[in-house]
Amino acid sequence: MANPVKVVEKLVCKNRLLAELPADEYNRVRQHLTFIDLTQGEILFHPETPLEYVYFPETAVLSYVFNTEDGVALEVGTVGRNGLAGVSVALDTFRTPNAVEVLIGGAALRMSAHRLRSQMNLGGALPAMLYRYAQATIVHSGQMQVCGRLHSPAERLAGWLLLIYNLNPPRMLPLTHEAIGQMLGVRRSGVTEVANQLRTQGLITYSRGQIAICDREALTDFACKCVRVISDEYERVFKAQH
Repeated sequence: MANPVKVVEKLVCKNRLLAELPADEYNRVRQHLTFIDLTQGEILFHPETPLEYVYFPETAVLSYVFNTEDGVALEVGTVGRNGLAGVSVALDTFRTPNAVEVLIGGAALRMSAHRLRSQMNLGGALPAMLYRYAQATIVHSGQMQVCGRLHSPAERLAGWLLLIYNLNPPRMLPLTHEAIGQMLGVRRSGVTEVANQLRTQGLITYSRGQIAICDREALTDFACKCVRVISDEYERVFKAQH
């Protein structure tokens, strides 16, 4: 892991939660942020372990993973440049029942969990924005549960890829069979079958853990509409700011 480097300019901040703060408030908050490079597969939070830091992704994408008693790992949420990993801290809870894993490696900004609480206690736009974001994550997780019951694995994969792409465009998406299986709740053989379904329709290319969206409009038409519900909810976090 690279050594953290102090963030010094708002202009280079790619995390939307931070970038949407008023300039004076961002200047106050940024003194407590460090830049960090995250590696795919890295575990940032373990279940029920006290949270030392929170993370504001810039190019990295993180996955909330729930491990069942029988050893099955299921993704219950995703966070990228529009959000914060460790949002429970905003609600004054310094533990989470889920693990947080780096789904796609890249840059993030890190802050002490207790420092985030102290910054929220100073007021301004930050507390209200984080409360709205916490609400959006609840909607996201709930919609994923609905999606898992009502829609086919191919429809769900299409919607999930669109969500990931919106968080990390426009490059190839380095997604392993394991990561896709956690989201779909299927075994490796099932991942291959579902990915091939989208590939044969010309919607994606998929080779050696690298996925590219070939026709975004067609993929959107094929995907279930859960992706729109989730995306719209996150947009409300920022619309209320203006």
